[in-house]
Amino acid sequence: MISENRSAEIKAAKKANAEKLISGFFASAKEHHRNLYANIPKRYQNGWLKSFLGISSKRGAIQAKCYECVGYEAVQENVGGCTARACPLWPFRPLQKSAAAKALKGAK
Repeated sequence: MISENRSAEIKAAKKANAEKLISGFFASAKEHHRNLYANIPKRYQNGWLKSFLGISSKRGAIQAKCYECVGYEAVQENVGGCTARACPLWPFRPLQKSAAAKALKGAK
């Protein structure tokens, strides 16, 4: 079992590595990628950047792609109620339960 102190050290090292990658992104990214990032609403920028750099979880990467796909607008309704069943990420999309709950409330 890892001690609390060691756990905190590991967490700090991961955070420092992530910050280094993120600052490296802005120094070396192509103009196209910087423009993509600049056009993402602030609320979603961190998730997109972590996904782009490969430091997010699988769930975070799927979430970032789904949000990007719907244009970051009405995310809860558009992602949860997504009808693009041909998308390979469709079975794994976030917010499925909340969209289903809203549909049931609207039917009553």
